[in-house]
Amino acid sequence: MKFFLVLIFLSLTFSIKAQTDSVDSLRAILNKQKGDSTEVDAISHLGMLQTQFDSVIKYVQRWLLLAEEIKYKKGTADCHLVFGRAHGEMGNFGQAIEQLLNATDIYARINDHVGI
Repeated sequence: MKFFLVLIFLSLTFSIKAQTDSVDSLRAILNKQKGDSTEVDAISHLGMLQTQFDSVIKYVQRWLLLAEEIKYKKGTADCHLVFGRAHGEMGNFGQAIEQLLNATDIYARINDHVGI
């Protein structure tokens, strides 16, 4: 029994460490601010890892504009997906549905069946 508890504890510790490393890597990409699709991908992945959803919305708005400016359709859809998740977690279900439908529509137009 103790063995299993130790095993569970260690797996949770490694999971948290891996997530922290991932967040740090994504933030390093954002700090370079190249204004390209890599930056948009980094913020959408980072947004999915965050739990402070009001901050997520603020940051993703900025990168949604970038994605649209550079005509990066997948990044635009990913940003809408993150928006939808954040709004849903905050209880703004109307906004969540609207954003998720926007994401689904864009994914369908670019034949991204993974995003859908």
